[in-house]
Amino acid sequence: MPIKVFDEWNTGYYSWWAQGIDFAVSNGCKVINFSGGGTAYGQTVARAITNAIARGVIFVTAAGNEGGKTLGFPGSLEASITVGATDRNDQRAEFSDSGPQLDLVAPGEDIVTLGLAGEMWLDTGTSFSAPLVAGVCSLLAAVRPNLTQAEALQLLSLGAEDQVGGAT
Repeated sequence: MPIKVFDEWNTGYYSWWAQGIDFAVSNGCKVINFSGGGTAYGQTVARAITNAIARGVIFVTAAGNEGGKTLGFPGSLEASITVGATDRNDQRAEFSDSGPQLDLVAPGEDIVTLGLAGEMWLDTGTSFSAPLVAGVCSLLAAVRPNLTQAEALQLLSLGAEDQVGGAT
């Protein structure tokens, strides 16, 4: 179910994020992909994520695109499955944020997508990496409906390469 928590300028209040997460949970969502981030910790969003996970939801988020060694929020939350990006050569993408809470990486450079007018184009960012991981989580949950956040992360980690070249 698509839930819009950003305005036309791709900005939004943390209260909107929390409302979107709560709405998804209350309407039976099993996997949430959150391809957005902020710079500051938000208690209301953190509580919404924690509550979602406690109710059996798998929460996946993007690492961020500043190329830094710290993750934005909510990627910095230990509870989140946080996804960074790799480039076309399966190396850590230069723009992808990293840090101790980074769980996985997935392709995030030159991803084919649709523009606003329906045209195909290439785009780049961890916001394209996280949905790939969320999609795998959805497939896992289809086979194991009671799959937890911790179990999903364990299965993802077991199925991934231990380290992508250039990852720090």
